[in-house]
Amino acid sequence: MGMIDDRAFDAPSVSAVIFGSRLINEESKMTKIKGQGDGPGGRNEHYDVGDRKDVPRRNIVAEIKRGEHPDAHVVKIKGREYARDNPDPSKKDNVNRDK
Repeated sequence: MGMIDDRAFDAPSVSAVIFGSRLINEESKMTKIKGQGDGPGGRNEHYDVGDRKDVPRRNIVAEIKRGEHPDAHVVKIKGREYARDNPDPSKKDNVNRDK
């Protein structure tokens, strides 16, 4: 028996994960999470997430913790958890991009 040449199987790989009823494509990494600054002192109590509007903070935090937004993480400030974009040189994808 000969060795298998792995190059014969080279093909673009697309990885996707199903979370609930949503299909999350790993190649689509931009979170598209935008804070509304609608809470006291400009805190984000709701977020716009892609086509979904007014997503409560607790929901987006739970989605991030489940890995549904791979380019975002959760920060805890004064006992409250908030969505944040992972660090990168771009400001256009930041959660608070309008500030």
